[in-house]
Amino acid sequence: MSTIAAAGRWLAVHPGLRSRPRVAAVFWPDVLDESARTSLRTTLATLRRELGELAANAVIATRDRVGIEPRAE
Repeated sequence: MSTIAAAGRWLAVHPGLRSRPRVAAVFWPDVLDESARTSLRTTLATLRRELGELAANAVIATRDRVGIEPRAE
């Protein structure tokens, strides 16, 4: 499974917003924080591009947090 698919799956299984360093550490535990955050940023951009318009409303990324917001029903 690619990192992009794994990240999308992880975000879906762990709904809500998480800190960027926490999410980056899940996927890149053995690299420096700055490098992990850069990899996370690239992965999120690719994930959004692959998901298309669906991602615009589903994947939330702020300066400090990232995640998939659960739908309010």
